Amino acid sequence: MCNIAGYIGKKQAAPILLDMIRRQEHYDGSAGTGIATVHNGILYSAKVVGDVETLIRETDALNFPGTIGIAHSRPGGNIQCQMHPFLDFSKSLALVANGTFATTNTDEYKAITQKIMHGHYYEGRIPDSAVPGNDPNALFSLPDGSGYHGTHSYAIRVGDFMREGASICEAMAKAFTERPNGIVSIALSKNEPDTIAIAKMDRPMSVGLIGDETYIATTQFGFPEDMRFDTVFRTPECTVCAVKAGELTITRHRIGNMHMELITADIYKKAYDLTESYLKGQKDDPKNLWDLEKMYETEWRHIWREINSDCVFYKEDRLFKPYAELSYMVLFGMHQEGKLKKVMKKRADKYDMWYFYLD
Repeated sequence: MCNIAGYIGKKQAAPILLDMIRRQEHYDGSAGTGIATVHNGILYSAKVVGDVETLIRETDALNFPGTIGIAHSRPGGNIQCQMHPFLDFSKSLALVANGTFATTNTDEYKAITQKIMHGHYYEGRIPDSAVPGNDPNALFSLPDGSGYHGTHSYAIRVGDFMREGASICEAMAKAFTERPNGIVSIALSKNEPDTIAIAKMDRPMSVGLIGDETYIATTQFGFPEDMRFDTVFRTPECTVCAVKAGELTITRHRIGNMHMELITADIYKKAYDLTESYLKGQKDDPKNLWDLEKMYETEWRHIWREINSDCVFYKEDRLFKPYAELSYMVLFGMHQEGKLKKVMKKRADKYDMWYFYLD
């Protein structure tokens, strides 16, 4: 699962963002890393194949100016144009996302996406040798045989709506209502340099407020451990939030065309108990997030009232279920209780990853 960070406040954003990504990247991520900041009407952006240290070594990302920014780390892909952030055509907006793009194979989704991208050739297109490639989000082809990443079409669409007069939050709501999916996304624009927009469907996103600063992370594992926030929010589903320095506003801009199961106290308890049973005594065979996902497909299938999940493009009466968010909530709860043990291991694709067990 991709990991996201955001910051807006009074400090230089870039070092804070890269520190938050570094704290999260080995839960899942580190195959590709990117960052964007805004300063004095200029959007700064960089991305690489590799982890945070690769980004720092190969670009000037650590020194990007600005007190507002977003960052991203993803677990797969091997070419730079698969990495986040993605820019709109005017290069005034940067957007990152975390999710599975559950509906990209539907004809309706493809038709809308092709209409958005028709006639456009941009610097980030994926060569024909990589289509469909090893990335399930790079499913869309252009007439010359090359392709493009699904998230890039959202950045383009948000930029289109903003040029038509929408605010960044309204534009995010319109873009994701048009093509709902199992993702969370954050974006910033040099045209609204005091705001980060969060469009959340079913993926995790936490916001911490402290004084006149705001920190954004996929999970609270990304927040500085010694920081005592005034408030920490779990952003609501199917909603766009506006984040400013020291402020979070749940806007009136809802994301439509989808339904969402909620994480209730009862659901959390069931998930906690199942995860505790699964991880207990696994010191010799610790489990990672991918192992937990396999468990979700079996033991977790029945903790919500419907078994399958998807959105309106597949079947209207099916619901999204925030498995990813619930898993992070459970793991962080165990961490706070001092139960969660972690060990770093090499994956087959060479990237490091955290593995978990309970004593």
